[in-house]
Amino acid sequence: MQKNTTADAIKELAEAIKSLEKKIDESYAIKKESEPVDKPVPEVPKEPETPFPLEWRMAIDEVLSPLFSAKVNYRGDGKFELSIFVPKEYSNARPSDWDINKEDKRFKVTDNALGVVGVRDYASQVAENLGKDIMLKVAEDKMKLKGV
Repeated sequence: MQKNTTADAIKELAEAIKSLEKKIDESYAIKKESEPVDKPVPEVPKEPETPFPLEWRMAIDEVLSPLFSAKVNYRGDGKFELSIFVPKEYSNARPSDWDINKEDKRFKVTDNALGVVGVRDYASQVAENLGKDIMLKVAEDKMKLKGV
C-alpha cells in the first residue's frame, strides 16, 4: 500500500509540474503577443534652446518680419552664431536646396560685442540678398499682420 501511495504522490507531483509548465508557457505566449513587433525608438531629448534676446527679436521683426524665425548659439569664444530662417514663401533658394535642406537657413558668426547692432546688420544683409521684390511682399505681409 505504501508503494501505491508513493507512486500516487509522484504522479500528482508530475502532473502539478506539467500544469505549472503549461501556465508558464501560456504566460510567456501572452506576454510575447502583447509586445509590439516594432518597438518605438525612444525620443532623444533635445537640447534646450538658448533664449533669444527680445531686443534682437525686435530688430529682426523690424528689418525683416515676425514671420522670420531666428536662433542664437553662444560659442564661448566671444562670438555667437546667428541663424535666420527665411519662410518658404519668401525664400530665393533653389527648389533643389529646399528638397535637400528642408529650410532656408541664413547663418553668420558675429562678435558678442556687436550685440543688437550685429543682429540688425545681418538681418539687413539677408533682406538685401532676398531682393526688392521679395522684400516688398514681406513688407505687405507685415502690414497685414499689423492690421493696416
